[in-house]
Amino acid sequence: MKMVHGLPVLLVAATLGLGACATGRNVQVQSDATPTARQGVQVNVQNDNTNDMDVYVMGGGQVWRLGHVTGLSNATLTIPAGIVASSPQLRLLADPLAAFNAYLSDPITVTSGDTVQFQIGSALGLSNVSVF
Repeated sequence: MKMVHGLPVLLVAATLGLGACATGRNVQVQSDATPTARQGVQVNVQNDNTNDMDVYVMGGGQVWRLGHVTGLSNATLTIPAGIVASSPQLRLLADPLAAFNAYLSDPITVTSGDTVQFQIGSALGLSNVSVF
């Protein structure tokens, strides 16, 4: 778990912006006969923080935006199967819209069909990620 503050947040934001420009072109969903191989990874986000959060997934040197979760609410987001196939070891990033810090998870290893529980703490340092 890493807390990202101040200037590093700007660097992360710049990385996210550059990564967003390249997303979609390098990730191809492979056609496979088994339904499990085509499944993405479900991310159940519980945002216990009062700030709205943009949630990103990072892997293989790229960054993809998964979605937005309002403060004090829950949402289910999906990591597409193509991303999981290209980089099975990922990190999740919660970027608050109204603050200068962010939460970056430790690396997690996922496979198609897994479920990830991402709890964003009331204080970002209390956040955690579990894979099922």
